[in-house]
Amino acid sequence: MGKVMHGGSMDPTIAAQPRAHESPTANREAQRSAATATSVRLLWQHRAVLVLATLFVTVPFLGKPLHIDDPLFVWSAQHLQSDPVDFYGFNVNWFGYSAPMSDMMKNPPLASYYIAAAATLLGFGEVGLHTAQLLPTIAAVLGTFELARLLCRRPFLATLVALTTPVFVICASTLMCDVPFLALWVWSLVCWHRGLHEERQGLLLAGAVLATLAALTKYFGMCLVPLMLLDAIDVRRKATWGMLWLLVPVLAMLAFERVTESMYGFGLVSDAQSYASRANETEGAPRNLQGFFRLVVYIGGCVVGVALFAPRCWQYWTLGVTVVASLVLSFLALYRGWADVLQQVTSLTTGEGWRLFAHVFVFLLAGFTVLGLVVSDFAAQRQRSKLLLGGWMVGTLLFAGFVNWTINGRSVLPMVPALGILVARRLEETESDVAEKKWLDEISLRDAAPLLVGLAAAMLATAGDYEHAASARRAAEILARDHRPQDQQFTFVGHWGFQYYFEKLGVAPLDSSRIRFQEGDVVVAPLANTNTVLLPTELAEVKTAVTMNMKLPVATQRKQANAGFYGTSYGRLPWRLGSVPADQYLVQVLRRDFKLDLPPPAIR
Repeated sequence: MGKVMHGGSMDPTIAAQPRAHESPTANREAQRSAATATSVRLLWQHRAVLVLATLFVTVPFLGKPLHIDDPLFVWSAQHLQSDPVDFYGFNVNWFGYSAPMSDMMKNPPLASYYIAAAATLLGFGEVGLHTAQLLPTIAAVLGTFELARLLCRRPFLATLVALTTPVFVICASTLMCDVPFLALWVWSLVCWHRGLHEERQGLLLAGAVLATLAALTKYFGMCLVPLMLLDAIDVRRKATWGMLWLLVPVLAMLAFERVTESMYGFGLVSDAQSYASRANETEGAPRNLQGFFRLVVYIGGCVVGVALFAPRCWQYWTLGVTVVASLVLSFLALYRGWADVLQQVTSLTTGEGWRLFAHVFVFLLAGFTVLGLVVSDFAAQRQRSKLLLGGWMVGTLLFAGFVNWTINGRSVLPMVPALGILVARRLEETESDVAEKKWLDEISLRDAAPLLVGLAAAMLATAGDYEHAASARRAAEILARDHRPQDQQFTFVGHWGFQYYFEKLGVAPLDSSRIRFQEGDVVVAPLANTNTVLLPTELAEVKTAVTMNMKLPVATQRKQANAGFYGTSYGRLPWRLGSVPADQYLVQVLRRDFKLDLPPPAIR
């Protein structure tokens, strides 16, 4: 057979043309070969574009300063380089008093091990640390794509839906354990699901091992065990010996619990569970309809672009009912204070009131879209792997809203790959495969608007989070340079990234269990931070205030803006547009000597 070469390879469309001297069987083989070559080429194009898209949303934030809980993971990594066995065997002042890291950290150590290993090559600078995070971020995206290939006919679209959510891009810009955990989560399901269908014990074992690593990265990974069991029941319809591989993560986490109990006097798994229970009681988060309403609004904000898929997912009357319900509930939430969705009820007669109303409405509509996708997929008779996706979504929703110590973006993140797959599957149900011009055989013009809106929201919200982190680092530099006393004590309250950079500049955090002040000592208090305590006016006077103005009109962690991506104690919305209040850092000077000794508060 003659070959027509283009760029060193055979043109499959010409090669597949029938020749007079060829048999029909040979023609069919040539056509199948050409189709396979085209499919393989398209597959690698999808992967390449996804890697480039991941770099597009992450590279602009490689210089992001440490933020929120990033310091805990970096400090652990720094300690691991000198003591790789006793991973939490050092003290840290995180809540205003010195305590063992094993008491402070409520996540397992695998993410810190990864940071420690990467830092040996890239260092502990911000760019090096975030560059190291690119590997698990790309792995999470490609794992979502491989899983989507098993569960829907438009895996490229499903992955782009997940990639362009604000919750994914913000979490990818941090140094915490969430995105490495997500990468292990999706790849464990890829191996497990393929192992079930292909009856390959090696893949089942690989899925169980990856699930173990996921649980050692974030304790929520233990939920993979019931999820994988559901998938096995759904696929095999009977108990099989392959299910015994699920004992691997179970036994591994039991061993981890016993080992950490012998190392630190208590098991870290049970300690994290008890901490979440106590924090729930302290915060008083409702576990009823009120809490469910908050959860729907919050999740909608984390995946806001999904709302634009709603007109293509539902019939007009269903969409109309959802829109009307969202409008009514948004009005009640804001104007009447219904369900306490906002910390401060604002009248709709003000511009701020209308802005909050718009956020709640759009986020609520996106949240209802998420719930509708879960219900419709489970109700569809022909859909495969309904137990896997349904259990995945429902389990994450329950954990984020009713089990975790607070609703935050980090606990919502695990649902994003499943959500992308549900969107693709729903569009397969509602839209016929008519001839339509599509980019890379999957993305049509109708897909562009939701993806671009999601991407714009994700990049803007992450930029606002970046600015917040950068302002804390800059404030630490200004305070250390301009307000450090010559011969007096210089200390501070509060933590997050501000603490990390202030300590790097040689300023020690205040230990509230053993206070020793002399007249003229200086205590810095960041008002927009947490664990801050202002000294009484009879003890100290505010000498000055350093103000850090925000340029971008987006907030992710501001009480005044009702934004709380890292915890709803700061706001009922994960992020929001609008003017952002400036950060203030008060410089307090002691009027007189003062001493106080208090026992450290009970942690467990």
